Amino acid sequence: MMPLIPYISDTTDHLHYLFSTFAQLKAHFVLPATITLFGNGPSDSKTLMQKAISTHYPELMSKYEKFFRNGSEMPTYYRNAFYKKMEELSLEYELSNNILEAAEKFSFDGL
Repeated sequence: MMPLIPYISDTTDHLHYLFSTFAQLKAHFVLPATITLFGNGPSDSKTLMQKAISTHYPELMSKYEKFFRNGSEMPTYYRNAFYKKMEELSLEYELSNNILEAAEKFSFDGL
């Protein structure tokens, strides 16, 4: 689940679809994360993502420019809301969002 793309793959409908699919497939845990974008060079993640957004989702470009104007991570308010939502969905679909917790709960012998 890494990374979820703001306004594209982090919508409520899409998140419910993902979590319900993981639950149906009997996944033991999920590791959701927000996107982090680095660099201004032609092959850096920030440059490539902004190019993709401007090509496929031009209406979102101003939001992405604002999000990453002063850093590589999503703003704190977004990350806090994101992880709160992930916790709610994890509980709703009975999926751990902590790999250590999942490892303690399930035996992975033989994998």
